[in-house]
Amino acid sequence: NGKIIEAKPLLQELLKSIPSHPAVLSNLGSIELQQGNFDIGIEYLEKSLKANPKQPQIICNLANGFLDSGRANKSLEYYDLAINLNPSSSEFFYNRGRAKRILKDYDGAVDDYKTAINLNQNYSIAIFNLGFLFNEIKKFKLALEQYQKAIILNTSNPQIYYNRGIVYENMKKYHEALCDFNKAIELNPRFKEAYISRGNIKFVKQDLEGALEDYSKCIKLDINSYEAIFNSSIIYLIKNNFQEGWKLYETRWQTGKHTRQLHTSKSLLPDFNFNGGKIFIWAEQGLGDQIMYSSLLIDALKTSNYFYVSLDPRLLSLFTRSFSWAKNVKFISSDDAIDESYYDFHLPLGSLGSFFRKNIKDFKNHPISYLRTNKDLVSGLKQQFTHEKKICGISWLSKNLEIGPEKSLSLIQLLPILSLKNITFVDLQYGDTSDEKAKLLKEYGIEIKTISEIDNFNDIDGLASLIEACDFVITISNVTAHIAGAINKKTYLHHLLRISSSFSNK
Repeated sequence: NGKIIEAKPLLQELLKSIPSHPAVLSNLGSIELQQGNFDIGIEYLEKSLKANPKQPQIICNLANGFLDSGRANKSLEYYDLAINLNPSSSEFFYNRGRAKRILKDYDGAVDDYKTAINLNQNYSIAIFNLGFLFNEIKKFKLALEQYQKAIILNTSNPQIYYNRGIVYENMKKYHEALCDFNKAIELNPRFKEAYISRGNIKFVKQDLEGALEDYSKCIKLDINSYEAIFNSSIIYLIKNNFQEGWKLYETRWQTGKHTRQLHTSKSLLPDFNFNGGKIFIWAEQGLGDQIMYSSLLIDALKTSNYFYVSLDPRLLSLFTRSFSWAKNVKFISSDDAIDESYYDFHLPLGSLGSFFRKNIKDFKNHPISYLRTNKDLVSGLKQQFTHEKKICGISWLSKNLEIGPEKSLSLIQLLPILSLKNITFVDLQYGDTSDEKAKLLKEYGIEIKTISEIDNFNDIDGLASLIEACDFVITISNVTAHIAGAINKKTYLHHLLRISSSFSNK
């Protein structure tokens, strides 16, 4: 009857009389697994199988115990054994598919899910998870087919509509995604993730008020919905409501997406209304974000305090030169530790905005260019180009694990621009792009010039000088765009408008 709390002491008492009874042992093992006591549960199940080895269901339960406790490789041994004893069990194939998916054996997982479904055409959870897997490996049309089958079997399950909505979102079919999120909310008005995802779609469609409304509904359901709170902060900042935006922006630490944090016993900086303090401003987020947020350092360094500022080590030479006018700062590598005795207060770099960007007028008082390149290097680089042509720096790829593929371009997509005459194109892209450039030269006769002495990934100071040597830049939203903005280089930007989404296979 599912009353495991009542059943457990009865089984434990019974075990005293019949300590090797396989059914008693297996039931106790199953209860312990349900309660999250994996080691104890596994031990009971192993004893049950020692008493009676030919129990395929108990073998599968044992495999589930290994899988749920993070031992997927071990679980496969027992799933195989259970299937050998009973090859007609859809449950066994489905669970083995779960293990293979965790181990990233996606083809094997697909095969096992399909076998489970063939054995049981109405096995809705296997159909659902096959759809989830197809979405994960970006086979979106196949994912939609599975979710449609799942909906036919269960028209009132909001999770199916929600997950199908995520697939549509990944396909950029935003109308269909909205319809599914609407249906999920209709079936479950307390579906927090659906409100966030619907808000994200509205954000992409630039319905900022609608997005804020959905985030607010999510927050009302759960005041700790940090993703909704953080996304709201972005919208408030876009709408120039800086007071509310910066306040909510501090929830970025609770979203799980900002893992670089400082562990210190020193207090967070309350304000800049004092003199003579020693303040540690520490790097957070990626290289491009550090470049962007560092525009706020100008205001901080004008106060009568001394600063230690940590940065990605690739930025140190560029920033030391750019802020040489400030005698009250020392730049240090974010890879190095700093003793707490050196500072009185600390502040993450991204939090400077709440002090120095309180309204739109604060931006107008800021210098357009705030990073200074190496003039001698810039001069030397310019001599490598012919003066009869315009020099265009180009960057087209992002290696961001979350959204890099979505905002990246291919050189083929850029052909209408690359085919323009009287322009020399210069490679600003980091990473090995030699094959793609060689193909472009062979098939279209278009060369993208590589400056071999500049390492576009490791030598950021050199990259900044190379950007400065160009007449203009074409780039996606990556570190090139941030550098170009910081040195006030004319730039054409291909930008992806997107906000964070969540996905569930529950």
